[in-house]
Amino acid sequence: MSIDGSAISSYCYPKTNSWNESTNCCSWEGVTCDKATGQVISLDLRCSMLVGFLSPNTTLFRLRGLKRLDLSLNNFSASSIPPGFNQLVSLTHLNLSGSSLNGSVPSDISLPSKLISLDLSRNYLLKFDSHGFDMLTRNLSKLENLLLGSVDMSDVGDFPSEIFQLGYLDYVDLSGNFLTGFLPKSNWSSPLKFFDLSSNWFRGSIPSSLGNLTKITYLGFSYNKLEGQIPDVFGNLNKLTTLDFS
Repeated sequence: MSIDGSAISSYCYPKTNSWNESTNCCSWEGVTCDKATGQVISLDLRCSMLVGFLSPNTTLFRLRGLKRLDLSLNNFSASSIPPGFNQLVSLTHLNLSGSSLNGSVPSDISLPSKLISLDLSRNYLLKFDSHGFDMLTRNLSKLENLLLGSVDMSDVGDFPSEIFQLGYLDYVDLSGNFLTGFLPKSNWSSPLKFFDLSSNWFRGSIPSSLGNLTKITYLGFSYNKLEGQIPDVFGNLNKLTTLDFS
């Protein structure tokens, strides 16, 4: 899916400019609080023209009741993802996509055990190493949506079959990750509905065990080096609407 930069800029605006420290933060744009406790539970600052660095000392990490955090489509140019996400023990949704982040993904981003959705996609200088990804698959047992498109995963190397340990995964984007090797012949048993592995360096044949993805609606394998025939079992995937091997 392509993103039109002009379309994005047309709805981006600095939400934080309207924030006033003399007023209750629960009334600030982009901030949602729990009506009973007054705790901040959601912070939506996507496309808010934020610039600069993300600091590990940010007051953001003091929001222990925070469930949703969206900092996508900002410009944290040359900033790495700071340690501290392990302090957000209530976090269920984290979106840092398209925000010009770089460096290695810190392992503690995998520690908020309630995380359901993680989107780090379109941060072209961001890197996931094998240890960090292993921690993700070990700790985020409730994860349903994993979007890492265009994140450098060359250190992970071959197809990370560990993702099948995440029994609730529904939507996975591992496109453009510099992944290599062969697709595994087993373990393709999952409730996945959307799975994109396009623009990687996979080679070899297409395993027939993909037919175990009985709930799949989208399979993307374009721009790899796969060869051979498409297995007949794909005809049994009656919910599949898009199959891309271009």
